[in-house]
Amino acid sequence: MIDWTNYVRDKLVVLILENLIYACKKLNPTHKLAYKEIMQHLKQGKPNVFFVDGLGGTKKTYLYYVLYTTLS
Repeated sequence: MIDWTNYVRDKLVVLILENLIYACKKLNPTHKLAYKEIMQHLKQGKPNVFFVDGLGGTKKTYLYYVLYTTLS
């Protein structure tokens, strides 16, 4: 008998990872730099504060989405 809970969870994890890989590829060079810097600090356990600033339409929310997806 199939354990549907684990089956659905595993499919969702794969879907989320595929979306994250695609989303990371769409980051512009400035956002990639910010993303790598933030992730490096988190992985190393170094506390820090980051401010993401820019004009409207510069895809700040998209960067937040990629970070949130990575950390979820």
